[in-house]
Amino acid sequence: MIKLNFLQIIGIKELRDGLTVKEIGQKYPWIFRAKIKNAILGKYEGGGLIWYDGTWKNGTWENGEWRYGTWKNGIWKDGIWKDGYWYDGIWEDGYWYDGIWYNGTWKNGYWEE
Repeated sequence: MIKLNFLQIIGIKELRDGLTVKEIGQKYPWIFRAKIKNAILGKYEGGGLIWYDGTWKNGTWENGEWRYGTWKNGIWKDGIWKDGYWYDGIWEDGYWYDGIWYNGTWKNGYWEE
């Protein structure tokens, strides 16, 4: 029999930088509403969520820093995208620095080339 812990059930593979489940619930509850898989999450000093890796299947990203991973679909409200694969969804605002954009709707933000 395979035993899963709470983090695995909600799609989180690993927490880094001292980030706790309680802190996610208090500061980033939108993570719990999203459909994610194998997410590696952390935080930077002074607050702010870091997505190190994993797959975002669907949901609304409120804010934070995306370092790498796969975005399947959803709404990106704001934040910093450093690298990864964007397959579909709505980008409302934020900074895009690097990565591969396959499809989606760009509403506003900054695209670094």
